[in-house]
Amino acid sequence: MAYNAATITQIDPPVADGRVHVVVAFTGNAGEPAMKRETYVDESTDLDEWARQETQRLNQRRVTAAKLSVGQVLDLAPKDEPMIEATAQDVWLEKVQRLARLKAMDLTNQEALAAVDALQADVDASYQQAYVDAI
Repeated sequence: MAYNAATITQIDPPVADGRVHVVVAFTGNAGEPAMKRETYVDESTDLDEWARQETQRLNQRRVTAAKLSVGQVLDLAPKDEPMIEATAQDVWLEKVQRLARLKAMDLTNQEALAAVDALQADVDASYQQAYVDAI
């Protein structure tokens, strides 16, 4: 069911910088096709650890491949963008911008003026110096 053996099948003479080219064959226990991987090793290489990591990658690819089938219909609909939480500063800046737009309208209706005053009070109450410093 998984790749579980790694065998060195080729070792080439060292290259100019002293590294050695190695070919390793990975085999499994359930008829997996033999896979060859190449690497260069030097005195700092842990070849056993490299082989463990390669085995893990090969096994993960088998899991991924098992999820695919001929005739499978793929979903082409765009993915929803992840929602980004607005920070307190973002909320405050949006209120300031809305307040500026409303004040620029020169409203005269008493209800509208009361709404503008309420928004002004909210902006004032939630103000923090750091919000302005960051602009």
